Amino acid sequence: MRITIRDGWPDDLPAILGMLDSRVEWLVSQGRTGQWGTKPLSQSPKTVESIGRYMAEGSRAGVSLLRVDCYAGDDGKLVRYYESNGFTRTEAFTVGESQWPGQLLARRV
Repeated sequence: MRITIRDGWPDDLPAILGMLDSRVEWLVSQGRTGQWGTKPLSQSPKTVESIGRYMAEGSRAGVSLLRVDCYAGDDGKLVRYYESNGFTRTEAFTVGESQWPGQLLARRV
């Protein structure tokens, strides 16, 4: 699967939440609950509000550098996926007492 980057619009919110929920479901089926937990992200009011705000404000307009952060634990497969789509590792990090492993990546657009 390749990543295609395009402008998003508020009408895209249901599709975005659906994609996120399907990824949570897939991660759970793979036993990878350390990344996003076990509950659909569409059930998190904070997540829905945050994504909706970004869509309404057009936060990516005029952006030339796209940055993502992702789960870097387990076998590192997610980081390699982003790298295969043109992203470059920039900084590793950990979160909280559990030392949740993360990776920042960037790609010029």
